[in-house]
Amino acid sequence: MTLLALLHKHGAMSAVEASAHLGLSPSQVRRQCRDLAQRGWITSTPDPEDARYTINALTVEGHAALKQKGQINGGRNIMRPVSGARAD
Repeated sequence: MTLLALLHKHGAMSAVEASAHLGLSPSQVRRQCRDLAQRGWITSTPDPEDARYTINALTVEGHAALKQKGQINGGRNIMRPVSGARAD
């Protein structure tokens, strides 16, 4: 599963939460978050409950990118997973 697909399926979450789902280190997920935020596909905002964390959420553009890549298609995941992630 890709980070975008994870955010689509489970909603906004921190890099630490996403790393647990994806089987990656939090630092690997944070790098992916920076890249996706630069593309405008996710937003990263400070966690109101704990300023040490950021909450990552899918944007309209990120949803469109998933749909364009065929990842939102009857729940099938045909986009390449995040490097090192478990396939779901």
